[in-house]
Amino acid sequence: MAKQPNYPAIQYSNIFFLKISQSTYLRISLIVIIFSMPLYLIKRALSQQEESCEPHFVGKETCVECHYNEYVQWQQSPHAKAMAVATDSTVRGDFDNGELITADGIHHRFYKKDDEFYVRTLGSGDTLENFKIAYAFGYEPLQQYLIPFPGGRLQCLPLAWNTEDSVWFSLADDLYFNEKMNSHNWLYWTNQAQNWNSMCADCHSTDVHKNYDVESDSYSTFYEEIM
Repeated sequence: MAKQPNYPAIQYSNIFFLKISQSTYLRISLIVIIFSMPLYLIKRALSQQEESCEPHFVGKETCVECHYNEYVQWQQSPHAKAMAVATDSTVRGDFDNGELITADGIHHRFYKKDDEFYVRTLGSGDTLENFKIAYAFGYEPLQQYLIPFPGGRLQCLPLAWNTEDSVWFSLADDLYFNEKMNSHNWLYWTNQAQNWNSMCADCHSTDVHKNYDVESDSYSTFYEEIM
């Protein structure tokens, strides 16, 4: 009979320990994987939730879901009509050859041409010009009008319609009576003081991006809703 090799006992112990270590390692790895997947999914879900909770514009339709009564009241208020594209249903002033003579003796005329609204008044060169009206601005007790200018600008006409007395009047005569009002004055209607993009848009529009470009001195103003 062949003689069995006489291996030291410590070698069997090492091999046994090695086998146990490998088996235990696999079990531990499997447990880590099993428990890590739910944690990863939870973390991912929380991350997506945080992204969806970042502030973003939703519009008035979203407000209706929880504030229907308030929305109806707002729709019926003058504020909801504070700015609108100039149409027969939004313009309240007399543009059927309406006239106004201001304190400086200038004769201004309001008229329609091809179903669009125009005013003949002093322009940036202090001479009479014809301007097309783009928007009605305000509803009551007075209504102003916005006129488009080069560079994406909208300028507020200083001639307004008094909705209570149904007459035209000059804001410049009433507000700036102690000023020499011409195109060199910052308050003059074609200058920055009466610029809608920088002075009015924030309150009469939502999700406003003025997009002013310094190099070209122009606006590319964007908004979601006007009101």
